[in-house]
Amino acid sequence: MHLLATVDQQLLRDYSRCRVTRLKSTPLVVLDWGWLRARPAAKEILPARYQYLLSDVVLAEVCGLCSGDEATGYSYAEKLIRILRGNRGRIVVARQPEQLFEIERDPNTLISLQQLIHPELTTELAEAELPSFEELVEIIKDVVATDQSLHEYERRRGTFLDDCNAWAEDSRSQFEPKLFSRLASNTELRRQVLREPNLIWGWIEARMTHDPDGYGRFNSQEWRSALEHWPDRCAIGRWLRIMYAYGLWRQITPEGDDHKFENNWDDARYAFLASYTGWLATNDGGLKQLVADIFPEVKLWPTTAE
Repeated sequence: MHLLATVDQQLLRDYSRCRVTRLKSTPLVVLDWGWLRARPAAKEILPARYQYLLSDVVLAEVCGLCSGDEATGYSYAEKLIRILRGNRGRIVVARQPEQLFEIERDPNTLISLQQLIHPELTTELAEAELPSFEELVEIIKDVVATDQSLHEYERRRGTFLDDCNAWAEDSRSQFEPKLFSRLASNTELRRQVLREPNLIWGWIEARMTHDPDGYGRFNSQEWRSALEHWPDRCAIGRWLRIMYAYGLWRQITPEGDDHKFENNWDDARYAFLASYTGWLATNDGGLKQLVADIFPEVKLWPTTAE
């Protein structure tokens, strides 16, 4: 079977041909795991006129691969397995943002929907016959461990707070102190700041010296032109805009609980995926605020009582 045989092939062709970040026909909805957990049992079979995208971090969290807590995974696995069974062929799994950054070797390499999808995980889950929790864990462990070590997976989550603190420090050098109190209460002002296209370039430029391995490849006029003027053309541009938004919020509320703030790592990945698909299912107020602030074209789903 072709790796993407379970995915709507016309949808993939439309997306690849147009090289745009909106779907022409079947909407692809990014599913927040919190939203799925709250979905009533009677509504676990999702509307057939949509397809659904899972961040792979959802599967890893359910199976306890990030925290090592399989007991927590057991408490949610049954629900996830029912959802996967009931919506077979309409749920696809996304690659991690870091994998897409590797694909995007220059600013003219636009990420297509087919590249957004993790073909191995999608196929394994679609073809699994009534997977048990143990089978689900093995499928995910095999694929995730192939892509990168679980230690690296955990490390990226653990450094999220450090990254946001770095962005917060950068925002302190950019804006007058009195502006931060206004940004917390003035939604329109905050959005005006966060939607400035050249907001992230100064941060990237500073890190070319401090982290040449991570940021040195952006040291060209071609990258500068893209990231300074139209960052959303690039996957890395979208991700860094998300990081800047969280860094700014970290500066606005520096006394917030570190562990709670670190949980925004999941939300950052949902927002990144939704910036491509245009649809997001979430009950999380902070995530809703994030996409409204920096990706206003993203629609919250369901739009009715579906």
